[in-house]
This record gives sequence, C-alpha cells and structure tokens, in this order.
Amino acid sequence: MLNRWQEDAQHKRCLTPVIPVIIYHGPRRWLYQPLTSSMTAMDVALRRYVPVFDYVLIDLSLLTSKQ
Repeated sequence: MLNRWQEDAQHKRCLTPVIPVIIYHGPRRWLYQPLTSSMTAMDVALRRYVPVFDYVLIDLSLLTSKQ
C-alpha cells in the first residue's frame, strides 16, 4: 500500500484506494482479528501511531476436497 501511495504522491495524483486481501490456506480456520493484534511486543504508547485498516479474507481452509 505504501509503495502505491508513494508513487501517487510522486506523480501528484490522489491516493489510490487499496483493499488489502489475505488468502489463507493453512490447516486450521483463520481467526479473524485486526492485523495490529500480531504486534503484541509493541509498546502500548506507540500503537496509536499504527494505521488500522480492515482486510478481505479468503480462507481456503474452509473448502473441502469435494468442492
């Protein structure tokens, strides 16, 4: 996302909307939670500076071999 927005800024364009997509194919079902939840080692005082955004989840672990 940042690379795209940097390119937009360099060319003096409006920022392009970017929709984050996660394609998961692990052995267990994905536990949907904010991406910031994986930043547990971060000092709490710094969390307010981390951008929070949603994402589209495509969880392939929900598919069976019959589908």
